[in-house]
This record gives sequence, structure tokens and C-alpha cells, in this order.
Amino acid sequence: MKCKLSIQEKLKDLRIEKGLSLQELSEETGISRASLGNYETDDYKEISHKAIITLIGDDEVETVKGIYEYIMDGEEKHLSLRTFDDKIKRKIYEKQNHKCPYCDKSIGGHTYPQGVTEYDYKEMECDHIVPWSQGGKTEENNCQMICKWHNGHKSDN
Repeated sequence: MKCKLSIQEKLKDLRIEKGLSLQELSEETGISRASLGNYETDDYKEISHKAIITLIGDDEVETVKGIYEYIMDGEEKHLSLRTFDDKIKRKIYEKQNHKCPYCDKSIGGHTYPQGVTEYDYKEMECDHIVPWSQGGKTEENNCQMICKWHNGHKSDN
């Protein structure tokens, strides 16, 4: 009777067959030793073949290595997603001097409340300048901080 091996068993067998330690495989692949070790010992996030194909085809996932890391430890930080990280948000918030670039401007025929333009960090939200739905990337140069009101009332047009 032929026994079907799991992906992690196949990977471990291949690593051993090639004579590589976890550390050497980590250095070769750029995947952390801890993630590789977790995967080999069944301490990993279960993910389907279809989900892997979807991740590979996602424009926001910039490297295949990130997909492997995600599969091994389940941490989304390895994937490049449409959410800006806090470091970028804070940097843009300071660069804009705590101001919403849309306040005191006419947008789409509507004039929004005059006066308040400077906001506390918690009163602002991160926004893609070129909308994500239109191919805008989640990169610092495509990031702006706008007040919650404007973020809730603007469209992707």
C-alpha cells in the first residue's frame, strides 16, 4: 500500500535528502529557521492549494517568499496587503502637519465644513491616493492621512 505524504513531510524529507540543516535551508530560502521548524513539526497554519494559488496571483503580495512564511507561521505580516503599516501612517501624519488635505476644499461639487483642518492622529485614517481598487499600491508614496469624515465620504473616482 502506498502512503501519501503531507507537504511538510515531503519538505522535511527533501531537506534531509539534500543534507541541509534547518539553518542552512533558512539561509538558502530567506525563510526564518523558526518558521521552517514549526512547519516540519506540524505547528503551522493549514492552507489549501487553492489559497496558495490565490496568494500567488494577488498583486499586493510582492514576493513568493512572503507566502511561504505566511503558510509556515500564519502571520499576515509576511504578506504585502492593502493596509499601510503604522510607521508609514505616522510618518505621513507628521509630514502633513496633522492636517486633512481635503478639509476646506470642494470635492465633487460638495463643500465640506470650513475651519478645522488639523486633527489628532486617532481622528484620521490612512488612504490610498490612487485607490487600491484601481491598481494603487500600498506604498508610502501612495499614502495620505485624511479625516474620518472625508475617508467615509470620498469615492474611488
